[in-house]
Amino acid sequence: MQTYCGALPVLPGKKELVMQFAKDIMGPMRKDLERSQKHLGIKKEGWFLQSSSQGDWLLMYIEAQDVGKAFGDFAISKDPFEVLLRNQLKEITGIDFSSPPSGAPPAQIAWFGY
Repeated sequence: MQTYCGALPVLPGKKELVMQFAKDIMGPMRKDLERSQKHLGIKKEGWFLQSSSQGDWLLMYIEAQDVGKAFGDFAISKDPFEVLLRNQLKEITGIDFSSPPSGAPPAQIAWFGY
């Protein structure tokens, strides 16, 4: 199992949007989210909102058999929910997941637990 943990900036004025969208995908859109996670091979996913003096951050944690494949499939997906999710994330963070930034993903430097 591979993991991803990243911090995405929440654009100014978008904090309420990310909070409402999280409620929507955990509520009325929950079945769409679960279907999407299965399609992308995501086993666990968590979103956290971190407020700081530099602004708000959306912290994302993902577990998948192949995280790179999950992100790659998400980037090109035509599934209506996954397109909606990409568009919402772009509006909230400014990051276009259909054209993810180049470079290495966050490096895991330690893992604790039993």
